[in-house]
Amino acid sequence: MIDLEYIKRLRLKHGWSQYYVSRNLKVHKDTFCRYEKGKLTPSLRVLMKMSLLYGVRIDNLLMWDEA
Repeated sequence: MIDLEYIKRLRLKHGWSQYYVSRNLKVHKDTFCRYEKGKLTPSLRVLMKMSLLYGVRIDNLLMWDEA
């Protein structure tokens, strides 16, 4: 599962708009907005690009359920 709050916090921490991030990920702004709202799940390719853009490990973008 994707940690949506963390993804949004990273974007805001960097002072980036949804438009800026979506351009860097090569996705439509509306698509990125849906990622942040949890209405759409980013592909592995997009998650890899996010981790590079934000400078974090890809597993930091994921929530692990310790069940």
